[in-house]
Amino acid sequence: MSSSTKMSAGETPYKSAGSGKESGRDSEGPFSEDPPPTILVWIARTLTLAALLSIIGYLFWLISTDSRPAQFVVDARWSELDPRGGEWVLPITVTNDSTEAVTNVVLDAAFQPPGREEVNLSTTLPLMGEGERALLEMVFEDEPTPDTLDLRVSSYQSP
Repeated sequence: MSSSTKMSAGETPYKSAGSGKESGRDSEGPFSEDPPPTILVWIARTLTLAALLSIIGYLFWLISTDSRPAQFVVDARWSELDPRGGEWVLPITVTNDSTEAVTNVVLDAAFQPPGREEVNLSTTLPLMGEGERALLEMVFEDEPTPDTLDLRVSSYQSP
């Protein structure tokens, strides 16, 4: 060998394993190998990926679903009109036929009995979820008919 460093027959140009270097490469060098990820790192990666996919899926679901503003179906159950103690009880079904919950739903009834002054009744439903149906009863002194009774939702609030 013409170089100034002499090596004996049993020596290698590599440092020993106990010196912090392997195979002649520095552990901080460009060819260093990181240890494989631990199980904790894989769990963290999996949970992060699941959270991101859930958020993306939820956003696609929000975009693809129809959003209908609050609308109501008011149905008087005329076949169940019942005289009780000199008064008439009419069951009424109110359905929130939208995709949003609403509060303070006010149902107004304008009743015009024959030959008498108009009677206005009102009742409030505190909370109705999307697609929810509520059954209530209104009491009248005179027998109501579909021609003499006007039912409508006059107001509501969106939370």
